[in-house]
Amino acid sequence: MASLANRVNQGPAVQPSGMINKPNVQQKLPTLPATLLPSTVVARERDSKAAAAQILRTKRIRIAQDHVVRTAGKENGCPPGFKGRPEHITDIYQGDDTSEALVVAYVEHIYSYLHFREETRLKQNYMDEMSVNGRMRAILMDWLVSVAYKFHMCQDTLFLAVDITDRFLATPEIDVTKDELQLVGVTAMFIASKFEEVYPPELDDFVYIADNSCTKEQILEAEMMITNQLNFDFTRPSPVHFLRRICKAAGASTEEYCMAKYICELSILDITFVAVVPSMTAAAAMYLTLKYYPRELTPHLPFWNADMQYYSGHAEQEIIPIATMLLESIKIAPKVKHQCIYKKYGSKMYFVADKATKYAGSIVL
Repeated sequence: MASLANRVNQGPAVQPSGMINKPNVQQKLPTLPATLLPSTVVARERDSKAAAAQILRTKRIRIAQDHVVRTAGKENGCPPGFKGRPEHITDIYQGDDTSEALVVAYVEHIYSYLHFREETRLKQNYMDEMSVNGRMRAILMDWLVSVAYKFHMCQDTLFLAVDITDRFLATPEIDVTKDELQLVGVTAMFIASKFEEVYPPELDDFVYIADNSCTKEQILEAEMMITNQLNFDFTRPSPVHFLRRICKAAGASTEEYCMAKYICELSILDITFVAVVPSMTAAAAMYLTLKYYPRELTPHLPFWNADMQYYSGHAEQEIIPIATMLLESIKIAPKVKHQCIYKKYGSKMYFVADKATKYAGSIVL
């Protein structure tokens, strides 16, 4: 990686952030058992804490709601043109406003901003003038899927690692060689895991999973280079961010959600999808999923109705070309060399890959 570092104007080096260590429960101070305290004191303390927590929860919700009222019709922190949910659209978050974790008061602002951020995309031919090509990229992405699966990482970590890898490779000053490609990928996963995971794997784990093809020092050097080159911009939207919202709008079951996630992940292997906005990939994945699991259709409930169009951000006519590409990926999934995604979603944990392939020929778009 030293040769790569010499070809990039890094600017001032920034030290990588430290790892988050798991808390050592043995170091916690012992507390007096509740059985040694008078029952009335224990009950009073418990009720007091519960009441305080409820007051704090109510206050936070009220503050959030007041903020929305104050900023209604304004563009404070929102992308241009933000209007909020139209009255004729079903409120899928109704009843969720009691949970501060769901931040329902801000949800429309958040997704409007995510749609705004996703507009900047890479060109699908960004590798044309590089030493590596789309086939090598597919091999790397398949390996990253296996790394995320073995480390039990969340899907957000995987998609962030893919995004970091692509954006770094697409940097004009960068020309990564075939021998340096795995180092870029494992470093991207290292960065993504620290950003998304509660307890990310240790640096030694990444050296081991890369079969000692790179050292700890090389990964840390590559981390500084990537973070500086991307200006520490790791809050990019991914298909998973939009898929959760679309699945909620569709009332998707757990199996349907797994199917949609499988279809989304298949897009990782195809370099064509780097030019497709993440919300479109997520919408197309859900569109295909609804084809696999058809609902009872009525004149008042079209296949892709106004609610689905609003919460996905895309009309049916826009989705069909992308859905067609994803359907082809489903059909060839058992035949391609890169089998990690197919095997992952064919396991007992998901068990949707075989069904997707079996009925792909009967799907009509």
